[in-house]
Amino acid sequence: MGCTMALKATTVRLDEGLKAEAVDILDKLGLNFNTFITMATKQLVYQQRLPFEPLLPPLIPTEETWVAMAEAEGKMYGYIPDDAPTFHSAAELMAYLERD
Repeated sequence: MGCTMALKATTVRLDEGLKAEAVDILDKLGLNFNTFITMATKQLVYQQRLPFEPLLPPLIPTEETWVAMAEAEGKMYGYIPDDAPTFHSAAELMAYLERD
């Protein structure tokens, strides 16, 4: 005698593009979306925690940041003169900051 589980339909609302990307990856793994959701849910219950490490998406620098990074690299390699002030002590720095 086998044990049967009662299955309940569940609706999940996802961004269309996000789901398409997920389905594409799952297809390559030989899984369908429903199987993945079931697997992830079972692991959540078994492990009593998220079955994966939540990560932030990689930061994409703005145009302003790209320009600043290019300038810093140019100064680092001597392509652009580095006219930033330098200080040999905290007192020098403070004097510079407190000037008129």
